[in-house]
Amino acid sequence: MIKKYMKLHFYGAVRGVTGSCYLLENNNDKLLIDCGAYQGKDSGQNNQEFLFNPEEIKAVVLTHAHFDHSGRLPLLVKKGFHGKIFTTAPTRDLTALILEDSARILADEAEKNNEKPLFSVDDVEKAISLIETVDYNVPFSPIQDSSVIFLNAGHILGSAMVKITIDNKNLFFSGDVGNCGNPILADPDPIPTDVNYVICESTYGNREHELIEERSAKLKRAVKEIIGRGGTLIIPSFSIERTQELLYEIDNLVDNDLIPDIPVYLDSPLAIKATAVYKKYINFLRFDRDVLNSPDRDFFNFPRLRLTLTVDESKKINSYSAAKIIIAGSGMMTGGRILHHLRRYLPSEKNGLLIIGYQAEGTLGREIFNGAKTVKIFNEEIDVKASIMAIGAFSAHGDRKQLADWLRLIAVKCEKVFLTHGDLDVKNEFKDYLTKNIGGNYLIPHFQEYWDL
Repeated sequence: MIKKYMKLHFYGAVRGVTGSCYLLENNNDKLLIDCGAYQGKDSGQNNQEFLFNPEEIKAVVLTHAHFDHSGRLPLLVKKGFHGKIFTTAPTRDLTALILEDSARILADEAEKNNEKPLFSVDDVEKAISLIETVDYNVPFSPIQDSSVIFLNAGHILGSAMVKITIDNKNLFFSGDVGNCGNPILADPDPIPTDVNYVICESTYGNREHELIEERSAKLKRAVKEIIGRGGTLIIPSFSIERTQELLYEIDNLVDNDLIPDIPVYLDSPLAIKATAVYKKYINFLRFDRDVLNSPDRDFFNFPRLRLTLTVDESKKINSYSAAKIIIAGSGMMTGGRILHHLRRYLPSEKNGLLIIGYQAEGTLGREIFNGAKTVKIFNEEIDVKASIMAIGAFSAHGDRKQLADWLRLIAVKCEKVFLTHGDLDVKNEFKDYLTKNIGGNYLIPHFQEYWDL
């Protein structure tokens, strides 16, 4: 008789926040949960070979579209994976946008450096063709003897937490747990009470956000302060979720005449396309006010919003010298059109930079957030004289208290909670906080470590 076994391997998001990748072995079947890219200081790891054979992976379960969870899927396909990728319908559409955009950027960089790109648009198309969509709370079986369901994670449109049941053992992958009180998404679903093992993110495991009710007031103050000087407010924003929340908040401020009548430029082709996906899947959204019965019914639009899809349209923003708001990617300021705006507007004290998202270690965004007086952009030393502001309540991740409250139902009952997707010092602080406040058995796995379950 062949002895049964189950192993969980940790291949990403254990040394930092990015690169989510977990491999679940059940006898001879292998299931991958996420296949994300590394960002910031760890981005060099994207060029390394997988520590498993992609041809042996039977299926992939994708929690959501963000690049640090989906970014190496085309490479997985390029290296021989040919199984199914299971995810929600909105995640499929958003992942296609993100990966196609990334493939174009990689191609441009490779051409400049006379190198081969990590993956191509063709690899992206092959990966997207393998996706099979599944709704929340509908069981499916990606590998033999398994039952899997998606639950709403409340992180971005279509994001999911994953419950996997095999041989009466229940594993639960948090994916990225959303920030409660999000004005356009429902709160994360409760964690099931019958789970044996939890793999839990810890991005903000050592801090608590401002109250989400305060962010509109802070946004209003930031706009009025910079516009009052006749300056430009630059907002680096992640194309998916953060931008849509920001547009929704600005729309509300404009509708109620709470900010000056100035142009707002959305200077991100990816964000513009992603916003169209949000409108397509309106049934996945949950609004904090009755926008569907409002006069314009367009909750991500307002009269002076300008969408700049082309490079020429983006360049024309510079010709408007009066007060304005510019929203551009990338959110961590590692590339994209935001760099051109930072080079132009950071050196002036009348301008402002509003940070509304997590800035990974090793990124330009983290450098500026930490108070750098000069930064290097396009090999130029740029003075940072603009006002630097931040609003934590725009985070798409739950904070320490929210995560603890979410885990409280099962912490002392389940066998182990693995803390991942966080900087090491944050995970250690979070582990101490959880142990003291709710009890339980918490482990911080190492890269390439595996556990017999």
